[in-house]
Amino acid sequence: MVHESPEPITGLGFRESGSTSTTSLKAPESDKGGATLSLFVVTTNRVLNAVVSGRVGEARTIDEVGCGLGCAAMDWERRDMVIARDEAIYLYGPEGRGACYAYEGE
Repeated sequence: MVHESPEPITGLGFRESGSTSTTSLKAPESDKGGATLSLFVVTTNRVLNAVVSGRVGEARTIDEVGCGLGCAAMDWERRDMVIARDEAIYLYGPEGRGACYAYEGE
């Protein structure tokens, strides 16, 4: 069990670090040359990240704001979780929020 909460999960995505392959559309495998496999869990209230290769730990909150259903997707080339909110589009890595692209309107 990686995450348990009454909040609905609105997005999931795997990220593999330490690998040269970044264009695969399948979930990465954890047994490639010491790569670390992590799982993003997006809820309506939070964005979490958990290491799921090797010894599985508890999911760590990387942002206190989540997103609605259908507003989270994995960018397989950059290996980032992409989240759309009313004010901007945000990119997330295992350490937390990265770049954001603000826009006007909905």
